[in-house]
Amino acid sequence: MTRYFTTYWTKGPWERLAYEPVHHTASNEFAKRGVQVGDHLYVVHYERREVFLGARLVVGSIVTRAEAAAEFGVEEDEVWDARDHVLADPEQVQRLDPNRVIPHRVLRGLTFLRADGTETGVKFDADGAADQQTFRSVRELSPSSAEALDALIEWDGAPRAS
Repeated sequence: MTRYFTTYWTKGPWERLAYEPVHHTASNEFAKRGVQVGDHLYVVHYERREVFLGARLVVGSIVTRAEAAAEFGVEEDEVWDARDHVLADPEQVQRLDPNRVIPHRVLRGLTFLRADGTETGVKFDADGAADQQTFRSVRELSPSSAEALDALIEWDGAPRAS
């Protein structure tokens, strides 16, 4: 059964890889959270009190840092220092759109699944902005939340720099 997760990208990779195909992401949490081949990862970023949805990555394989470096033909120290590296399904690669804001109405409806199966929502601060810490770790999304994020992604065309 397909599962759905968010994965947070910091400002450096977010800006450096803007409009590039998302073939890879890394974390120390993917194995711990149970991410498997076929699962969907939603690449998110938080800036200026907004949550951005960069791309959806369908997991094609999960490899080590050394294997990821070999896949990309680079030295291991050129690949993000993490235990778990996800390579995208090559048939479903999407470009990173750094400008796709997740609307507040969608954020308010998102739910995450806890290890015990219960659901929890996005936390918001007193001013109504999403709490950045909600998105800092790999979080499992409910299927309905994944559908809501998919509705924001245009699959017919890749985003282009304006």
